[in-house]
Amino acid sequence: MKEIAGLIHRDKSTVTYLINSLTKEGYVIRKKSDEDSRETYIVLTPKAWEIQDKIMSISQKLISTAFCGMTEEEQLKLLELLNKMDENFPE
Repeated sequence: MKEIAGLIHRDKSTVTYLINSLTKEGYVIRKKSDEDSRETYIVLTPKAWEIQDKIMSISQKLISTAFCGMTEEEQLKLLELLNKMDENFPE
C-alpha cells in the first residue's frame, strides 16, 4: 500500500480504501509474500485483465483530447512540464 500510495501521490488510507473497493468488485486480490509475511502484493484478477482494452481505449481518447490542436513539439513540452510537476509533487 505504501508503494502504491507513493506512486499515485495519495495517502495510505486513501489507497487502502481504493484497494478494498477494487477487491470487493473482484478486480484485485491481496497476496502475502512468500519471503516476507509483512509484505502484501496487490494482484490483478482475470476480471481486471478483461477490461484492459477498454481502459486503454479510454486512456487514448483522453490523451487525444488533451493534445487536440497541439503540434508534436507542444505535446512534448506539455509532457515535459507534467513530468516536472510529478517530480516536485510532495509525497
